[in-house]
Amino acid sequence: MRDVEMTAIADDGLPLVGTLALPSGPGSKSWSNHGRKGVTTATPARQHNGLTTFWVVAFTWTLVFWLLAIALGGSAMTSPTVVPFLLGGFGPVVGAVVVRVRRSRRHQPIPLTRCEPD
Repeated sequence: MRDVEMTAIADDGLPLVGTLALPSGPGSKSWSNHGRKGVTTATPARQHNGLTTFWVVAFTWTLVFWLLAIALGGSAMTSPTVVPFLLGGFGPVVGAVVVRVRRSRRHQPIPLTRCEPD
């Protein structure tokens, strides 16, 4: 085993420093530290993927407009309430746009699907 000093930049711009134990020799497939003390792997404390932001924005947008439509009263297809009902239905779209713009401003790549071609 050989130790390699690693430095990386986290999502929040703070540097992460740590030591990684790499296997040495042919056929070494183990990445564990084999009981060696003081060997750590640097990982950020929290990784944000945008899913929480999406749910919060989508549900907030939808509920605000739908509660407004309910407060206006009347049928869902009458003139004053049809607009808030329709706008409330766009909550998931607004949530997706907010997450995408946020990732773009942070220069984060678009998440790839798990099914990648060979």
